[in-house]
Amino acid sequence: MGPGHKHIIRRSTILGVLGALTMCAVALASSTSYYNGTTNQKLGHHPVVINLYVSHHKVTGVNVAAIFPNCQNTYQPFNFSQPHALGFAINRSRFTGQVVVRVETVKKILQISGRFKGHQLSGTLTASLGVCSSGKVTYKAQTASGPSL
Repeated sequence: MGPGHKHIIRRSTILGVLGALTMCAVALASSTSYYNGTTNQKLGHHPVVINLYVSHHKVTGVNVAAIFPNCQNTYQPFNFSQPHALGFAINRSRFTGQVVVRVETVKKILQISGRFKGHQLSGTLTASLGVCSSGKVTYKAQTASGPSL
């Protein structure tokens, strides 16, 4: 095999590897990542669970329950995902957002921010339901696959 053939084989191999890496990056960016973790609030003896969904460089869903100490430890689920068109943009591995939904005559508000670091996600949230407030709540979550940011 002459020197010209080795150059063609080397170039074909490099282009094949680059093509495969590009396809993997496109597949990851178009998929939805699911983050699951807990908050620093407890329901009985168990920490409150939080789930976040990330797709196309946005946080597209948040499911978390809040406990309101100033309202006799009332427990209220906050489940925001696609009919609410949630889409907090992720910029430099960080996001922040607020969702306001009216439940009958009471406003239900969730303010949340977070930071991605590898497979980990951590941040803070505040939930309110009328005069009831969760106060500042911290959370940590992780995923089995890397963030799709």
